[in-house]
Amino acid sequence: MSVKDIESLFNPSESQDNMEYTKGDTENAHWTKVYRYPLVFLRNVGNVEASGVPYCFHKAIANVN
Repeated sequence: MSVKDIESLFNPSESQDNMEYTKGDTENAHWTKVYRYPLVFLRNVGNVEASGVPYCFHKAIANVN
């Protein structure tokens, strides 16, 4: 996975090609702001800052809560 595609880990319904979503998709979605910082001369490697956890952890965190 490259830095360009990292947003799909945090927001699985988000796609760079299709930015329009239906109302049903946005009501139950957990939106996370993701900031990408690619490293110089490396197109697929970089640092990531996110305002939340990856989407795959939401179910486990809900069970703990």
